[in-house]
Amino acid sequence: MMECMTRFTLPENLGAYRIHMVGIKGTGMAALAELLVSRGAILSGSDVPEVFYTDEILKQLDIPVLSPFSASNVGAGVSLVIYSAAYKPETNQDLQEAQGRGIPCILDCDALGDRRRPRQDDHDGHGGHPDARDRP
Repeated sequence: MMECMTRFTLPENLGAYRIHMVGIKGTGMAALAELLVSRGAILSGSDVPEVFYTDEILKQLDIPVLSPFSASNVGAGVSLVIYSAAYKPETNQDLQEAQGRGIPCILDCDALGDRRRPRQDDHDGHGGHPDARDRP
């Protein structure tokens, strides 16, 4: 059984950081892709050939979506693979290729957990929501 990495900290500056996303057309994955692009990451993704409403969003973000799943989808220079829980490392060719090359693979929920960690400029430790400062 292949293991997935559960602890991984994204660099603060994602400029030129290459991430491949397996199952990128899912609602949560597409939203995460938007966040990562806004932080400067260079993304690619793979998913099933069916058309989803997120296809237009990913197109507007200029993220190439490859189909079908294949070892060749994990391009040169990829530093991280984020994948949906709908796909398993034991059966997905993209994930098998990444793990075979020693590229860290993390679930989307773990990547979101990293995104939610306080930033260095978050001095009060309550996150960016203004109402959070008033909560116990």
